[in-house]
Amino acid sequence: MHTICSIFLISTSSILPGQFLYTEEEFETSGAMSMVGELKAIIGGMKSSHPVDLCAIISRNGIPLASDLPPGADVEVFSTLCATILGASDVISSGLGKNRPEMVAIKSGAETLVISGLGQRALIVAGSSRAEINEISKAVAEASSKVEEVLRREAQ
Repeated sequence: MHTICSIFLISTSSILPGQFLYTEEEFETSGAMSMVGELKAIIGGMKSSHPVDLCAIISRNGIPLASDLPPGADVEVFSTLCATILGASDVISSGLGKNRPEMVAIKSGAETLVISGLGQRALIVAGSSRAEINEISKAVAEASSKVEEVLRREAQ
């Protein structure tokens, strides 16, 4: 919730330092809060129906929208770096005259992390030590259409 508030504060020049765009109660009933709730529900469904240990939905510029990461993980650093990795893969592919990559997978021992773009606005990340890339990719694909619908409604 704090990240979304920060976005409002940064993009709203008439707000002075120390002032808030919403009271806590207003924010909880705003569209932003319902979007975060919907995204968290999608993450919860993904984790309950697939062998996924962690998941995050992140804006293309690295702002976390919703996440379920292991305790002690820094969601801001994780989000920024995942967006950077996907962005770098876009640059590499275009430099080689190839299409934009659909996903980037990172394999480290038993851990697999999949980063997949959701159009121009967001990306979804899922990781597991209990599943291989195909299973994680399937979970990401199933969640992607749901996330895209939430983001499409929010943009209207």
